[in-house]
Amino acid sequence: YVDKSAENFWEVYSLTPGPLIPATWIKALPPIALTEIYEQAIWQWALLLLSYPVILILLYLSDRLARLLIACFPGTLRHLRWLSIPLLAMLVFSLQVKFMEQEVFITGEVLWILKLIHAAVYLCSALMIVIIMGNLLADITMASTRFKRKGVDAHLIRFSIHICSIALAIVILIQGLHMMGISLSTLLAGAGITGLAIALAAQETLRNLIGSVMLLLDKPFNLGQVIKVRGYEGAVEEMGLRSSKIRLHNGHLVYIPNEDLARADIENIDERRSIHRQDRITIPLETPLDKIDQAIAILRDVLAVKPGDAESLALNGCLHHSGSDEPRVYFEKFNKGSISIVFHYWFHPANHWKFMEHSHRVNREIVRRLNEANIKFAME
Repeated sequence: YVDKSAENFWEVYSLTPGPLIPATWIKALPPIALTEIYEQAIWQWALLLLSYPVILILLYLSDRLARLLIACFPGTLRHLRWLSIPLLAMLVFSLQVKFMEQEVFITGEVLWILKLIHAAVYLCSALMIVIIMGNLLADITMASTRFKRKGVDAHLIRFSIHICSIALAIVILIQGLHMMGISLSTLLAGAGITGLAIALAAQETLRNLIGSVMLLLDKPFNLGQVIKVRGYEGAVEEMGLRSSKIRLHNGHLVYIPNEDLARADIENIDERRSIHRQDRITIPLETPLDKIDQAIAILRDVLAVKPGDAESLALNGCLHHSGSDEPRVYFEKFNKGSISIVFHYWFHPANHWKFMEHSHRVNREIVRRLNEANIKFAME
């Protein structure tokens, strides 16, 4: 029963494949395919090396399939697509080791290295799963109706989830390396030295991370609110670990490091209770005094709410509200060749586009009333 091409029983045993690979296929190979290199025959090396492209193709196809299946899911669950890669990697590498050990009969140091690669893949896959699940949980938190969608509180919880997932990933990494045979004391010493090196090399990143924590705790603004900082004015679109995104009124997107935001003077425009307008009209210096008084009366009348007048109430009710001053109109000053009449009012609520619409109507009414009274504007 011993193949004459084998010198002893061990060679027969090692060169005979498992039940999934017919022995007749191996016997039909040319003699060079039975040549051993590092205790493995060339045909064994060929199957081992061929298994890695097969694994990569399977991972690629699974990712494409997962992308098609997840497309119909809500946006918060689309992170599940990324779980297909680590989960399938853990499965196929386990099958690879089992197949190579029991069917191809890979032995010795090559088998040890193969199992080491398998352990490393398992460890990396576990880390990916922890991070992906952390992102998924954070997105579900942001989308939950129990939290204010544009509030900083939800982002504080999201930030805490990310920190916890990173801490859990570090624990899994240290434990996994320890199970792979690396001494725990060596790991801790290496982690200390590596941490010091990272801290020195990434001081700016750490400062931005601390700045983001300070912003989340201090809450100078909420997502979606319009702020003015460092000469930029726009709506806060997103708060990240390193920087925050501000969408300017012209549509441009500005990234500002969180360290700069934490140290900057932030003007929260959306927190104002009302919008203050201070404007003036100029009329010629030779305008008679009665016409000046008439112009002031016209401006006060345009901004007033008349008793029993529904039209003036609909137009100027937003200027006469509790907690705010009434509109003010004054003969302000003399200019070169003209005089200025200044008017102030406080528009409520502080909605920019409604304020612009109201200002539009007020300006048209002022022009119409002054033209009817034959009061000219000064040309400057």
